Amino acid sequence: HFERAMRISPLDPGTSGILASTGAAHLVAGRYDAALAAAERALDRSPNLVFGHLARLSALGHLGRLPEAKQAAKRLRELSPGFTVARYLSIHPIRDAAYRKRSAEIFRLAGVP
Repeated sequence: HFERAMRISPLDPGTSGILASTGAAHLVAGRYDAALAAAERALDRSPNLVFGHLARLSALGHLGRLPEAKQAAKRLRELSPGFTVARYLSIHPIRDAAYRKRSAEIFRLAGVP
């Protein structure tokens, strides 16, 4: 659906959000390289998009690129100082316990309190 939205309206001001959401969908599907590419495209268009940084951080962590994930976590925390692992777990809509646990661990390893 996200890809269709992009084809229909490629210049839409909400394109960066659509790209970040595409990255999140790839994350859940286990396509971490695609997730990272989508998140980075979102951030190219909107460098301060918190959701884009969140998707990028998660993708980097799932890919085992911890030094880059730490930098991504630092930028995420600059943009959203109140972001914590507990906050993530309280708002994340995915109910898959294993996915949520892995994501929380990635955030902790990257330096998110």
